[in-house]
Amino acid sequence: MENKRIDKSKIIIGVLILAVFIMAMVVVYLTCFNGSQQQDVSNNKGLSLADNAEDWDKTLEDLGNETTGIKIPGYGEITIPQNAESANITLVNPEGNPCYFEYTLKVGDSVLYKSDLIEPGKAIKEISLENVPNPGTYDLILQINTYSLDENLSPMNGAEVKTTLVVT
Repeated sequence: MENKRIDKSKIIIGVLILAVFIMAMVVVYLTCFNGSQQQDVSNNKGLSLADNAEDWDKTLEDLGNETTGIKIPGYGEITIPQNAESANITLVNPEGNPCYFEYTLKVGDSVLYKSDLIEPGKAIKEISLENVPNPGTYDLILQINTYSLDENLSPMNGAEVKTTLVVT
């Protein structure tokens, strides 16, 4: 009778050890591999996702009649006061684009703003400004750098959108 009791306790101890081992493996899996589903775009290139980007559900008018490729928004005249530290300028990456957008707003060689990466379907609606020029009318370049959505963040085709900046 005592041998059966010892055998049962060995079986119970073995099952408990196996259960602890399985639970430990689940914890390791969740810690190491579950986070890989959410892509971490921070890398040694110094690129990271814009934390101030919001969902953007408006549609852009398609002036190029293209069914594939990267959609680039256009911009009309932008007016800001000279002492502005921020501006309500919507920098958008249209839904369906196969890449992240990074915007750099420039007047000549002077950078007014540079964004972090904007995911497709998101937009930054308010930007902090630097180097605002004196009152006047200027050519404003919105340089759009694009990067692949995978972990490599490979540079893709970019664009430069030209518009007018009026500083009052």
